[in-house]
Amino acid sequence: MSFLNPTDVFGEITTVPLDEDVAPLFNIWQMHRMSALLGVCVELNVCGWMKKEYPRGSTAKQLQEHFNFHSENVAEIFFTSLAGVGVFVQTGTEIPKKYKLSRMAELFLVPGSESFFGPFIQLSIPNFCTPGMLLNSLRTPRGEGSNLMMDLIQGNRATQFTMKMHSLAVCPSKTLAEKFDFSDSSCILDVGAGSGVYLMSCLRQNEHLTGMYFDLDPVAKVANTFAEDNQLEDRMTFVTGDFWNEELPSGADTILFVNIIHDWEQEKWDFLLQKAYRALPVGGKVLVVEMMLADSPATSSQASLLMNLAMAQWTDGVQPTPDQLFEVYHRNGFAQAQQMELSGGFSVAWAKKVMPSASSL
Repeated sequence: MSFLNPTDVFGEITTVPLDEDVAPLFNIWQMHRMSALLGVCVELNVCGWMKKEYPRGSTAKQLQEHFNFHSENVAEIFFTSLAGVGVFVQTGTEIPKKYKLSRMAELFLVPGSESFFGPFIQLSIPNFCTPGMLLNSLRTPRGEGSNLMMDLIQGNRATQFTMKMHSLAVCPSKTLAEKFDFSDSSCILDVGAGSGVYLMSCLRQNEHLTGMYFDLDPVAKVANTFAEDNQLEDRMTFVTGDFWNEELPSGADTILFVNIIHDWEQEKWDFLLQKAYRALPVGGKVLVVEMMLADSPATSSQASLLMNLAMAQWTDGVQPTPDQLFEVYHRNGFAQAQQMELSGGFSVAWAKKVMPSASSL
């Protein structure tokens, strides 16, 4: 029997300087376990259970017995692991230890809350990224029409997908509605609007606005329910269609694209902006909301970098930088481009239609 020589595997053993440490790589590699644990937390509805049964704190023994964990020890690991990233808070020093929901968990991980984030986590579980899956995505061209996002909004899957994407949009939609100046707008057209949460947030915050909703028919049916629940159906016009194969509806002076362009290669950004140009009056605005990369990866938010990696797994697209969007605006007849950070890692970049564009005519 032969044995591997450790030097052949690891190279010559050297003294590691005190300012160099493998811990950052260890943390990156192990973080998939935390993602999986958060998925378990959502699937079991641990936060909803604690909110109802133990609002002042639960012990590991109570968690073990209710969810049939094999030991109190693993239940304690469950609590301490998620407490370490801010999902739970240890209530004091008493024994046995008790854990209660953090403010973050109260807002985003309890079903029924307006900003419940659980559906987005559940959306990712069937497509949970492994090295093998990612390598296959990096090596396999998708081809025309094989975009996973498009597959998810067809037929019976449309309702489930739309509801889950809604949970990602609630907070940044409110920030856009509150921070962006819509005073010189009268009608917003939301293209590929999904649940309509961005459009409805803007209408609630700005009573002078009306809205036009544009998306595929199965998705629009979900948004109709949201509009009725929010008593906004009288201020919204629903138009169903495919923005790739049809012109955008006219009549709006502000056009909104949220999480649309990142699904597609950059050549298609021009195609969409040309359609927006044709649909807008002179002086009209186009707004793009995305998790935008910075000019350097070192200064990009973690959220934008991770979403960019998700695009490599799911689509042919890429997260834009503000400068990339400004270039697309300028070559398609828009000017005065600006950018503003929202919340949840999102930003909005906008520009005005101020001159004719040969490619848009």
